[in-house]
Amino acid sequence: MGGSADPLRADPILIVEDISISFRTRKRTVRALDEISFRQQAGTITGLIGPDGAGKTTLMRLVAGLLKPDHGHLNVRGIDVIHNPLEVQSSIGYMPQHFGLYEDLTVQENLNLYADLHNLKSAERPERYRELMEMTGLAPFTGRLAGRLSGGMKQKLGLACTLVSPPHFLLLDEPTIGVDPVSRRELWVIIQQLVEQKGMTVLLSTAYLDEAERCQDVILIHKGKLLGQGSPSSFSRQMLGHTFHVTASGLGKRNLQERLSHSPGILDATIQGESVRVDRKSVV
Repeated sequence: MGGSADPLRADPILIVEDISISFRTRKRTVRALDEISFRQQAGTITGLIGPDGAGKTTLMRLVAGLLKPDHGHLNVRGIDVIHNPLEVQSSIGYMPQHFGLYEDLTVQENLNLYADLHNLKSAERPERYRELMEMTGLAPFTGRLAGRLSGGMKQKLGLACTLVSPPHFLLLDEPTIGVDPVSRRELWVIIQQLVEQKGMTVLLSTAYLDEAERCQDVILIHKGKLLGQGSPSSFSRQMLGHTFHVTASGLGKRNLQERLSHSPGILDATIQGESVRVDRKSVV
């Protein structure tokens, strides 16, 4: 089975070595990533975990060959990303946070468009479409305009379009952000099936710790720095007594998040469902 291989014995599909990148604004230079190094093994779901502004999207775009680092090395499936970005892009699937669906086209028309972009042969399309629509549950909605789909259905259509030409390596940048809990669970079922049944490798970024627990390996970054890599349990043990959920009647969750994030001793405050997850700084 594709997803049952021991990740410790599998070859790395992704090698990131000493990657740094800065962006210049009018007033200052922001170092988005600072000497990041890690490896991802083939056949795994690896979670890139961190709060908003941690550098997750920047790292995803670097791996996809859409940005060039200031220095460091990137290798995907044996390809030097920095020198051969187009070759990498033709061999991976990348679904950014704001996937480019055409909302005035139907579900089927979006699939056709991305099949054209991926040069998928006409003879292969009917079976591939059937498989994707069955996997995402969108078969009854192929005639519906993409703009009239729910948030969760749009994400599933975006994933289907990304998978029109099946990649070996799939990059998903916060695929469940703004998605209802039921659709989040459905998306995760799809992702796990891709790894277990199709032998795909997935790098997925998220700010949700509960999603990190679904991954086989976790890469934790904060303010552009790598804090660690390991199994989800290795991080959750460290967080015992330091992470909790907060609600406050009469105070909206965004206002609550804002207040908590500026409170002494708080490392991070992230909205999760109807509460705010708070990560408290360790006390020495």
